[in-house]
Amino acid sequence: MGSSGKGIGIVALLFALGALGLGVYQLVFASPASGGASRTYIVSNTNQIDLNLAVWRSVTSTITYNTEADDLVLLEYSCLAKLDISATITYIQICFVIDTVRLTTSSFIFLRGETTSDGQDIYDCAIMRHYIQSSTPGEHTVSVEAYIDDSGTTSYVRFGVLTVTIY
Repeated sequence: MGSSGKGIGIVALLFALGALGLGVYQLVFASPASGGASRTYIVSNTNQIDLNLAVWRSVTSTITYNTEADDLVLLEYSCLAKLDISATITYIQICFVIDTVRLTTSSFIFLRGETTSDGQDIYDCAIMRHYIQSSTPGEHTVSVEAYIDDSGTTSYVRFGVLTVTIY
């Protein structure tokens, strides 16, 4: 790995650790507005999830959580994404999947690149949040999926951290 690759790896690792630290901070120190105890669930993945086919692909484990009527739920996801620009215009979309419904119109990450004469790939640290203001009672699931509009690329998602906090 070249020196620029090591630098990007170090930055990505620091970003992932910071996101994990934020989740731990919220679990230990943050107090919910309603005065009750908050619950936080975290899954992380340091593995590289290759996005080399034009299909939706899961990039996190699923978190299952229970809510009561009117609970506030905060979903957060952060990652390092590499976009290999192999077509004229290439894009990656990353979104939450809540109870098997993919949220593609709000609270998503969208990376877009165009072929340039220098052939540079795009590396980006990204974060997304989604608030559920008044949840329905019962058990729910959340995960994160990613899509690339091209096949045969070396694009990927890495150092992903998914956090669910219920207030």
